[in-house]
Amino acid sequence: MCIRDRFSLIESMSKESAGIILLFFLFAAAAEDCTVTLSTHNFSELVDHSPHTWLVMFIDEKCGYCRDIRPLWSETVEKLCGDSNLRFGVVELKANSDLRYRFEVDSTLAFKLIKNGRVYTLDSSYSVQNLTDFTQRGSAVLTGELLPSYKSSLKKLWLVFTGTFTGLLTVFDSSGFSYLTKVVLLTLLLVSPLVLAALLLWCVVPKASAEEEQVNSEALKAMKMRAMTQRK
Repeated sequence: MCIRDRFSLIESMSKESAGIILLFFLFAAAAEDCTVTLSTHNFSELVDHSPHTWLVMFIDEKCGYCRDIRPLWSETVEKLCGDSNLRFGVVELKANSDLRYRFEVDSTLAFKLIKNGRVYTLDSSYSVQNLTDFTQRGSAVLTGELLPSYKSSLKKLWLVFTGTFTGLLTVFDSSGFSYLTKVVLLTLLLVSPLVLAALLLWCVVPKASAEEEQVNSEALKAMKMRAMTQRK
């Protein structure tokens, strides 16, 4: 909603309602100003080697429950935005799956505190007070883990594969397919990448022509004849 639309909505309401709505819009705008959208392209530059403490929200924007948590996030950011040592970032999980795997976020919503090369995870219930305490004192009361580096290509590929396979299992479980149909579909999904890889190898690996095979055969026969002559 643009600024003009916001004030048009406010003008159409009573003074009390308009005041509340105006405060909400100003409150949300201030939180947005303090929040950085993080992605695969800028995370390492902004966060990994930052001297500041980062509170990062990993969120699936299509999750209804996660959208309900947004006001708590905005209120927390607005409350702590004045601290010059704090930075706030949001990672959209669907668009940044590598960050999801890197920080092992296995849900649609997670809050991570990143400070001095260590990562701390909020395990308590989500509230403004808990988020505030976590941001201000989390690194002091929690053990945390070393900031994870990017996974190797092979391991990341394996994580993507297992994540996709788990997602397919969930879809199949919630579908109306019979047990036999599920088994057949899963088998096809598992076997088809192997078949494709075999075909690619068959196409890429050079094959000997008929003439080369004949030359090789004659050379082999000549070698056998020489070996038999030497024995005699």
